[in-house]
Amino acid sequence: MVSIDDLARWIADNNGLLSGLVSLVALVGFVLSPLGKGLRSLSSRGREHPEPPRPQAPPPHLAGSTAASEPLLAVLAFDNLSSDGEM
Repeated sequence: MVSIDDLARWIADNNGLLSGLVSLVALVGFVLSPLGKGLRSLSSRGREHPEPPRPQAPPPHLAGSTAASEPLLAVLAFDNLSSDGEM
């Protein structure tokens, strides 16, 4: 069985190797990421475009109401504040 001290000593002795491996993995990910996006866009050519999103269902409190889909009109009363009494 490997002790924690042995593992810590091995990491300290191979610090340069570990740093190099981490850098290599980061570089490979950096290079392959755009390549993967490019391959996905190439593989989707010639396919039909996906359907546009459908409208969402009304909120539950309006689900059974027909008024939710009809336009609303509000009539507000106002006071005549002008000096002209005709209005």
